[in-house]
Amino acid sequence: MQFKFALISLFAALAIAAPEVASPELEKRCTANGGSCTQLSQCCSGNCEYDSSIGLVCKAARKFKMEKRCTANGGSCTQLSQCCSGNCEYDSSIGLVCKP
Repeated sequence: MQFKFALISLFAALAIAAPEVASPELEKRCTANGGSCTQLSQCCSGNCEYDSSIGLVCKAARKFKMEKRCTANGGSCTQLSQCCSGNCEYDSSIGLVCKP
């Protein structure tokens, strides 16, 4: 009887002293956007970037999609596809310009 009690006590002590033995999976912890960081791997998603007001902070990843930029009417152009709307036409006083 005392042997069983000692054995149970031993296993209970091991479970308390070494919880990683009971659950071998390591929990991945990360910092949410807005939290401070020292390296990229700390952030759950996004990047660890420097912010001049608060230092290194986790920020959302930027999508590097190329934005289509265009020239408004009245702006200079070299080809039709540069103009947001209208045409790239020659104006004798200023050269090629986007016109409606």
